Amino acid sequence: MWWGIRRVKQIASIWQAAARYLGLDYEQHRFRMPTISGTMRGLRVAVDIYRQGSGKNSQTFTRYIVAYPSPGFDFRLSRQTGLSRIGKLFGAQDIAVGERSFDESFVVKTDDEPGLQAWLGASRLSMLVRSAAAYPSLVVTDTKVRIQKSGLETSRERLISTVRRVVDTAHSLSDRRAPKSPVLERRAGGELAEMAALIKDLATKSESLDEAILEVDTLATAGDRDTAAERIKELERHLPDDPDLAGWKERLRRPKAAPRQRPGEGPTAEELSQELFAGNALSFESMHIFDDRYRGSTVHWSGPVKSTGRIGPDSDIGNEGADRLVVSVATISHDLYGNTEIDAVIGLPAGTVPNLERGDPVAFTGTLVRVDPLVRNVFVADARLR
Repeated sequence: MWWGIRRVKQIASIWQAAARYLGLDYEQHRFRMPTISGTMRGLRVAVDIYRQGSGKNSQTFTRYIVAYPSPGFDFRLSRQTGLSRIGKLFGAQDIAVGERSFDESFVVKTDDEPGLQAWLGASRLSMLVRSAAAYPSLVVTDTKVRIQKSGLETSRERLISTVRRVVDTAHSLSDRRAPKSPVLERRAGGELAEMAALIKDLATKSESLDEAILEVDTLATAGDRDTAAERIKELERHLPDDPDLAGWKERLRRPKAAPRQRPGEGPTAEELSQELFAGNALSFESMHIFDDRYRGSTVHWSGPVKSTGRIGPDSDIGNEGADRLVVSVATISHDLYGNTEIDAVIGLPAGTVPNLERGDPVAFTGTLVRVDPLVRNVFVADARLR
């Protein structure tokens, strides 16, 4: 018997309430901890408690497993750790799928590398990186998604939220076709404000919890605090204790940063990138650092052009119709994202960049106004080319 009868009864009542709320089956075992199982969104769910080791060296874990249809080839993705990096040095198998953030986040094993690369796609890659950040124990195989948490789960709300997040991840993997995320694609291209405006006007909400959290992230990062707070309140009905929502909720409680001009030289692109993106800060934490230390600074940066375009409505880097330039300004190494480029999204007067092409070197001066930590973009307003 693992625990005393009184403790078993306390946990049993919490797990039974969570199972009932989720529409799953609850099973009580004699002198043992209960289990939750059943079907959600057409996928098999199992939640249990187990121990590793014995005596004083034993550890208790709460385990969540959701099965989904195999895409037709074997693979296993697990979170990159210090031990797995050491294993690589001694020849342990690890497949690179070609996306730095993903390759540095996961140890990948498969018998069909081209098939895995095609099946994942950019949207799934990003979704899994974000899921691994929220749940570091994430393991994904060709048939199931699993996470485990240290200790005995004693919160009904966390049980509900975790089950739903794992089910949502598995459901997004159950389609044989690689999905696309217009939100992610347009943010990566520097269209943060434009995407936030579209999300605000959407008549229907996303059925995917991950996509809905990504929309909250987009709204909050773009500065639409009221709409982001409304979306969080709606999502909390489904995810009453979610790490991503809790972080954004805390971020939105902080006073809005007032516009200001900082005298003197601003940071170099490398200095700012190291502080905002090279550590383990979450998106809302990086935004707080940016607002506190860098917002309003004048910078003199340079780099190769990645893309050109026009500024859309509701942007804070310039007037609608003016020129937008995306420039690669730094490259950093990150434990989660790997070696990755940092881009500056620059607002320039209309007609400034008609002859610039991808790869052309440019130097510019402007004012730092916003950061998008998810796609590692820094926004620069009132800019001019030098």
